[in-house]
Amino acid sequence: MRPLIFTDLDGSLLSHDNYDWSPARGLLNSLQKKNIPVIPNTSKTHSELIALTANIPLSRHHIIENGAGAFLSKKLLGEADSNAIASCTSFDDTYWLIPFANDRLRLKGQIKKQITHQSLRAFTDLSPTEVMHLTGLTYSEAILSQDRLFSEPLTVVDEKKCETDIQLLEAIGLSIVKGGRLLHPFDTKDTDYNKGTAMQWMLNFFSRLHQEKFISIAIGDADNDRPMLEAADFSIVIPNHKHAPLKLTKQDGVFYATESASKGWHQGVSHVLNALGIKE
Repeated sequence: MRPLIFTDLDGSLLSHDNYDWSPARGLLNSLQKKNIPVIPNTSKTHSELIALTANIPLSRHHIIENGAGAFLSKKLLGEADSNAIASCTSFDDTYWLIPFANDRLRLKGQIKKQITHQSLRAFTDLSPTEVMHLTGLTYSEAILSQDRLFSEPLTVVDEKKCETDIQLLEAIGLSIVKGGRLLHPFDTKDTDYNKGTAMQWMLNFFSRLHQEKFISIAIGDADNDRPMLEAADFSIVIPNHKHAPLKLTKQDGVFYATESASKGWHQGVSHVLNALGIKE
């Protein structure tokens, strides 16, 4: 069976501090030559992924906004069987879209109505300059990060009062998951989606398309990565100095990297490829 690699970006492949990925460059190039897709599964937006994949050898297929939607490259799929893409919506001339969540504005309306202490602030309400200070992105990258289709991350304004507002959000059926920098609300009443369910959809899609099963390899560093890490055949956990180490429930097929970001990414992927008998 061939592997499909699903990777978180911030804090896993990309450094939280400066977004460097150079330690993984050689391995990414090797995977590309071996036709082993590295599919981003991230909290980032579609607009951000288009910009990133122009410079980093990642698959043009990607999962965005913590599993809220998946994009499939029309060019990579080529003349795919019509049955295979029956569940997809044409987003533009370049991509098919598979939405797993509701529209962002609906979610944002729920959040704004419920928060009373103003301890949390919607990510899309920040100015690009504020996003720059929060994330370390450039001005143009900050604008791309706010071009969200489904999700509305939250930034903490008041640590003392935020727990009360989080409880108010949970009371109306929102699940709050911590990412590397932001809080990520999920509307669990209407849809049950996360990075794990989106990864499984993509695995099933490519299995049907190619009439073969794939080995799933997932890489992540934070709680919002947990669903895909728990569901994958092989899981690589990257340490992150910004929060407590992530510990999985599953024990088989788990590799805990000792290096952070792209160094740990290289370390973990090399370990799993070696276990599968695949040379770099």
